[in-house]
Order: sequence, then structure tokens, then C-alpha cells
Amino acid sequence: QTMTFLVSSPLSMTEIVVGKFMGLWLFLLLLIAIATLMPLSLLLGGTVDLGRLAAAVIGLALMAASLSAVCLYLSSLTVHPIVAGITSFCALLGLAVIGETLAEVLRAAQWPAAKGLVPLAQVLSPLRALESFLAGTLDSFSLAAPLLVTAFFIILTVRRLDAARLRG
Repeated sequence: QTMTFLVSSPLSMTEIVVGKFMGLWLFLLLLIAIATLMPLSLLLGGTVDLGRLAAAVIGLALMAASLSAVCLYLSSLTVHPIVAGITSFCALLGLAVIGETLAEVLRAAQWPAAKGLVPLAQVLSPLRALESFLAGTLDSFSLAAPLLVTAFFIILTVRRLDAARLRG
């Protein structure tokens, strides 16, 4: 089992989790870089708004980081790769749909307490943060939300695996 190797490893759980995260994220960055070549090829015969393209690439990279961290945490909850894959897919689909839907429901409810929960619901939606990047703008919310989600789920994964290591 993988946990046996993790427990006997001379590396800390933080190093293992960050290494796994970086491997996954760098793979996704490679895919984003390959996809970026398509709009860059348009420079041969036309013009491309490089600022908007750069903002979109940054947004995709940040979204890939946050979604990778969520999937890494979910995979730490199970020993079966198929279960981890299905759970990750369902969670990512849920985050994409529920974040915006929950924000709309809270706005429509017009509860006094709901106004404070709308930004929290929007943080849950990776698509919300990506929208401003795709429009070509960089704002602090769109930069901070995926970074906070990434850090939160990496910390959760480290804590989960540390607890499993202590249990033996």
C-alpha cells in the first residue's frame, strides 16, 4: 500500500504533499502552455491582445492550482484511485455549479445575514475567479480566492496524512 511507503519515507508529509501537488500542477501548466500556443500562432497572420491572453493564462493556472489541491485532498481520503477520481470529478462539478447557484440564492433571499455569505459562496466557485481573468483584468479577489483555496486544501491534505501516519 502507498501509506506504508509514505510512513517509512524520510521526507515530511508536507514535502510529500507539496511534491505531489507540484507534479500535478506542473503537468496541468504544461497542458495550459500547449493550449496557449494556439492563440500565439495567430500572431503570424494577425494581432492578439497579449495582455488579455496573459491574464487568461494566469487565471487558468490559478484555477488549475486550486482544483488540483481539492483533488489531492479528496484522493487522500481514500485508498482506491477510482473512488478518488469519481469523488474529485463530482466535487469539481459541484464547486462549479453550487458556488454560483448558492450566491444567487443568497442574493434572492434578501436576508440580512445573507449579504455576508455571498462572497464566501463566490470563493467556492472556481469559475467566479476565472471570469475576471478571461475579461483581461486582474483584481485582488480573483488572485486571492484560488490561492486561499489552494493553501487551505494543501494544509488539509498534510493534516489528514499526518493523522494517518500517527495512527499507523
